[in-house]
Amino acid sequence: MLRLSCLILVCFVAQAMASEIYLPKRIFIDKEIGTCFYVPYNLYIPSYQGKECYAVANIIKGRIDLKSAMRIRYFSRVDSDKTINDILKQELRGATANITAFDYKVVRGKLGHTPEPDIQALQAQGTNVRAIICQQGKRIAGVMINGRVREDIADEIIQSFEMMEKLEKRWSNFRERQSDAGQCFHVDAQQTATKKTKRPKNWSDALQVESEHFHITFMCEPKLVAGYLDTLEGLHVVLNDWFPMQKPQHFKYEIHITKTTKDFGKIAAKILQNKSYENLANDGAAFGGFFSTMAAATFTYTDKIKYAQMTPELQLAHEVVHQYMFVNSHNNYTLPMWFNEAIAVLFESGKYSRSKQEILPPSVRFKALKTYYKKEPPVRVVREYVEQDKAFTNVHEYVESYAILHFLLQEEGGHDLLLAYWQQLQQGKNGKTAFHEVFLKPRLQGVDDRDAYYEQWQSDLMKFIKGKKAEKKIKK
Repeated sequence: MLRLSCLILVCFVAQAMASEIYLPKRIFIDKEIGTCFYVPYNLYIPSYQGKECYAVANIIKGRIDLKSAMRIRYFSRVDSDKTINDILKQELRGATANITAFDYKVVRGKLGHTPEPDIQALQAQGTNVRAIICQQGKRIAGVMINGRVREDIADEIIQSFEMMEKLEKRWSNFRERQSDAGQCFHVDAQQTATKKTKRPKNWSDALQVESEHFHITFMCEPKLVAGYLDTLEGLHVVLNDWFPMQKPQHFKYEIHITKTTKDFGKIAAKILQNKSYENLANDGAAFGGFFSTMAAATFTYTDKIKYAQMTPELQLAHEVVHQYMFVNSHNNYTLPMWFNEAIAVLFESGKYSRSKQEILPPSVRFKALKTYYKKEPPVRVVREYVEQDKAFTNVHEYVESYAILHFLLQEEGGHDLLLAYWQQLQQGKNGKTAFHEVFLKPRLQGVDDRDAYYEQWQSDLMKFIKGKKAEKKIKK
């Protein structure tokens, strides 16, 4: 439901949470050359498409102090004529470090992973610098850690570094393969059988699973999460079809799922910096989840949501759509509210799996909206949605914004117009300006009579909502 828009707090909030609530490591992944490794959660990530990030030590006068940060930089080569020893020295960039052999097979074996036998590895250690480099055939990759290095974090990064295996058409890490086989992992990466595992009661005992695009840490029943991975990967297929990812993404989508409203409330209070959320279990609030741009993660729970129009599955899909659109807009914190929520509602009710995807209308939401209209006027009219980017305060605003989107998509070439609008938003254009350029200007035919146009549009939209077309399936 909520979108947050304060990047500068990402490190501060994550550090504050770490003292009381366990947060896992993020997953950095290079899908082109086939590598991955854990990175600290309390990161400043300049770009999801970038190859470096920072574990920040200080925030000074509202600015991140990168000089005091631990810098984590990934590097790779393909078919280099240099030895990995020479490449590692080059990547050290003059730093003094002792280079030694790294027993990749033994280290990976401790994590339950049996790697392919032909992988060579070196490590480097010096004052405020740590590194690892691996080679398998023509593939060479590694990670450099410098600045104010914390040895415990550096150890975790280096020990988690993995040269992935090629399965069919893509690279896959061993946790993905075990998750596909019905396994999950403790936070220390120890493998455990899903059917035999009881629900964790504390974040320190949390479990995790991975798929190609998602990393889920959870305190709910493992059997539920096994199905979520397949659903989310199917949803990703649809989202990438409608709004193609422009650049390779180097971080998996982080999802955190609790069982109870109480546990969720504790997390929400920390992330949203509002203690009132700790009372969610008692006050009956209809709040089922959120995507936080500060923590760059989605948070939900599996207990029944005290709001008839949503289920835990719908809420998870809704928030992951926000997550995808945020990342694919190059971390755009100013996506128009009506558009962001309309897209989330559009995809939340579908049936998704890796093998089949079906977009379905939010029928329960529409039924509630039609009942609402029998006694009340629209919460807001079209013009207010597209020209005034206000926060939503009424639950029916979500389906009203969806109705605007659905109405636009019914027109000839509607999806192409939507994509053109999205591309302008990606480029940083103001939502109102982009909407005028894409949707209004061609229809006004040189006469800027917006009042008459919006009035007619509102009339047509109300007929659309109250009719049967609004509940038909949307096709691209």
